[in-house]
Amino acid sequence: MVVCVAQYEATFTSLGTLSLAGMSVFLNHVVNHYRDSILRIKGIAGFREKGGKPASLHAVQDKFYPVAWLDDWPSADHSNQLVFIGRGLDPQWLDAKFQSLCV
Repeated sequence: MVVCVAQYEATFTSLGTLSLAGMSVFLNHVVNHYRDSILRIKGIAGFREKGGKPASLHAVQDKFYPVAWLDDWPSADHSNQLVFIGRGLDPQWLDAKFQSLCV
């Protein structure tokens, strides 16, 4: 679910654990779709394949950094949060892809 859209940013927040494989495909779709328009992706999410364990996600343009597995959530808020920074982002397209691949 898109919760905030600014001129150059789309922020997603969702509850529950996500598919790790689906997230990988989703992020690759985003980078391939937006090519030169995507500047940065960052976030934290919990994954079913790891028993809900959270991971830090980070990409700059088309370079993905290794997933950083966290020992625990940094706060009492265990919602998945993803921030996309770029130009011409379509929040409806992002949300549809996210819902179809990650949830």
